[in-house]
Amino acid sequence: MGLSRRTFIKLTGTTVVCTCVGVLGTGGCAGNPASSTPPAPAGSYRIQDGCVYLALSQMGTLLGVGGAVKLTMEGAKDGEQKLVVVRPGEDDYRAFADACTHNGKELDYARGEGLLACCGRSSRFDLSGAVIHGPAEAPLLRYRVWHEGAELVIEI
Repeated sequence: MGLSRRTFIKLTGTTVVCTCVGVLGTGGCAGNPASSTPPAPAGSYRIQDGCVYLALSQMGTLLGVGGAVKLTMEGAKDGEQKLVVVRPGEDDYRAFADACTHNGKELDYARGEGLLACCGRSSRFDLSGAVIHGPAEAPLLRYRVWHEGAELVIEI
């Protein structure tokens, strides 16, 4: 028993629509994916005198070049503050506000591409914080970072 032309067109049209919605809903930034950059382990950092002190030995993903980690700090000077810390080189650590300058969405560290990507739109930032692809127009807020013994210090 064959399908009528009308039934065939309905089934085909439904399949095409579902496929398009699936691709648009999960591809790129249209689906607002969550960041794959891992959070810092609980108790691995502290806030003191306007700085964040990270115990590097507890930051598994920052132990190797190309790693990244996210921090969410309660009680920072401006309330809750979120950072993303990346290690693009052997002695090179960088910290940024974990918020796209276009829409405030969280960022994801794209290690293979060496950039930070907005999880809400298609904005991309290089590791100096500069916009390399909009709609964001303003650079990321970047924090000063240095070593003190076995800790990484970020001035917030």
